[in-house]
Amino acid sequence: TTPSGANSRQISSLSTDRALPYGITARGTDLRTRGAPALLKSVSPMKQLTLRSTAYCAGVLVLALAIGTASCGRGGEETSQAPGVQQTAAPASPAETAPTIGDVTPSSGMGRSAVFQLSVSHPGGASMVRDVQLLINDVLPGAGQTACWVDINGGKTVAAKNEDGSGFFPAVPVGSAKSVSNSKCTVSAAGIKVEPSGNEVKVTVPVTFAASFKGPKRIWVIASSASKHSGWQQRGTWLVD
Repeated sequence: TTPSGANSRQISSLSTDRALPYGITARGTDLRTRGAPALLKSVSPMKQLTLRSTAYCAGVLVLALAIGTASCGRGGEETSQAPGVQQTAAPASPAETAPTIGDVTPSSGMGRSAVFQLSVSHPGGASMVRDVQLLINDVLPGAGQTACWVDINGGKTVAAKNEDGSGFFPAVPVGSAKSVSNSKCTVSAAGIKVEPSGNEVKVTVPVTFAASFKGPKRIWVIASSASKHSGWQQRGTWLVD
């Protein structure tokens, strides 16, 4: 505990052989602070009290605890759950949420070129979507491999994946007269459109496939916010004839 007016500090766990000032009273498996001293042994048997959250209210420490052997992660989030205890995780803030991949239009078809429109959303608004990548190939490439793979960064630049898959070729401005390409496809920067609206951003990508890039392909999309990404999501198929 701290005296009135002291700054808040994090406590990771409390063992059962200590007494708490302010006291603790048991209600099933949920323990909350009370105004009179008590010993933790009064609520045994248990191995450890795991801290859910803390706060200092007018100098009084408020604890929310659960019985178990788990320990707290960052921000008070438990890394495991005590047996038989129903716990509800605190909702993530919008800034800590990954974008959601919507539909790709068209989601199927055939031809040596196509204009794909990708839909990506974020609960914090379209501006939270920082990066969108489109990948077209028969499989997700492994180390040392490439694909028809482009990255639209911040809605401002576009770049193509290099040949050994280790990075991207130099980016060019979206809307410029330039193109980006590798051995699998070419994308015209002039044809790219990035259209945010509310929580959704739509990205239009015109793709022309290389002559040697043939056969049935799959369409994947990944999108990132400042701290989270969606993971690769398959959203269609395409036959390059």
